[in-house]
Amino acid sequence: MGLPKARDRGGRPRKKAIKPGDRVPIGLRVTPQMKAAIDAAAANSGRSQSQEIEMRLEFSFKQEKDAPDLIVAKYGRRIGVLLIMMGSAIKATGAGAAASGVLPMSTLADSWLGNDSWLDDPFLYDQATKAVSALLEWSRPEGDVTDPQLPRVEGEKELGTFAAEMLIELWGEKIIPAIRKEVASMNAVAA
Repeated sequence: MGLPKARDRGGRPRKKAIKPGDRVPIGLRVTPQMKAAIDAAAANSGRSQSQEIEMRLEFSFKQEKDAPDLIVAKYGRRIGVLLIMMGSAIKATGAGAAASGVLPMSTLADSWLGNDSWLDDPFLYDQATKAVSALLEWSRPEGDVTDPQLPRVEGEKELGTFAAEMLIELWGEKIIPAIRKEVASMNAVAA
């Protein structure tokens, strides 16, 4: 006679150790529209659904990680860091309003998930402008604010007002409405 066999305990078999490079399953539910978009992208790229989703997730994490470096590269270190701080302040404004009970907790989730609901909410927009203004005041150089008395045409606006109005004119009619439309469609897909 030999040794007795180990008793079968039933249930799932033991999991094997995961090695680097192994793929593991993940459960995922998406809307029919998202599935159609994934299917189309996978067909166009010649990848499987899983490969397409994994590639897009990797890209989104890389984008998130590289974003501060890209902002600093585009605008220089001082302005880039200030822009990153402003973005963080705007996010924290929405999160703070939700955490304090002033606004629903969904605002907290919206803020940290990147949904820009503050652009459509007058109270949050006001709070965001106050946060950005406070950061600009904090970083203001010391000294008197004096107008260098550059030669001006009568009725000409100050440089800051002129620059802002020029950007609003250039962006206001095309870019800002397009951004708001994109945000609305992203929020509709997420809902």
